[in-house]
Amino acid sequence: MTKKKTTRKPSPATLAKAALKHNREAAKAAAPKQTRGKNKAGTTSSRFTAKRQQLYLDAIEEHGEPALARQEVGFTYETIRQHRLKNPEFAEAEEEALRIYRAKLAKEVHRRGVEGVQEPIYWNGMVVGWITKYSDRLLELHIKRHNPEYRDKFTVKQEHSGAVGLLADLSGLPKGIRDDLETMLEKLVEHEEGE
Repeated sequence: MTKKKTTRKPSPATLAKAALKHNREAAKAAAPKQTRGKNKAGTTSSRFTAKRQQLYLDAIEEHGEPALARQEVGFTYETIRQHRLKNPEFAEAEEEALRIYRAKLAKEVHRRGVEGVQEPIYWNGMVVGWITKYSDRLLELHIKRHNPEYRDKFTVKQEHSGAVGLLADLSGLPKGIRDDLETMLEKLVEHEEGE
């Protein structure tokens, strides 16, 4: 259930700041996207320079996706992997960029789940008030992260001796799945016996 709390109408200064922020974000979204790692001629350089390393790390901090960051700077996974192996400082900087991105995510989860998000209340096309909305699901995830007693508890205990022991445990599965698994396990048993 989402908890709702009405608040007073924000001041004109607050509304003006919100409008300016919205206009900046709209202008930024409308601006053509510049591809990182390209030179003036539009081609990618083959060198993983310090500047391009920083572009890669900035992209990871921005969206947390190394694959997209590699694409933006124009390098393959293997190039980055080799550079990571040769340069431990770069590997640590890459981990730090991912930590920063995860911290941004945690901050946003906290904001939406704990602090709430202000949404306008409209009447006849005019803003007449504000309401604070909270995300119960994000609050649940946030508390599970910080308080172990709220985490889901389950225990898995499995004992078997090779694939033969698994054949007896398939009785609760639907027939089609059970038949397929039994066939695969029988092949595994034959393979184990052949060794």
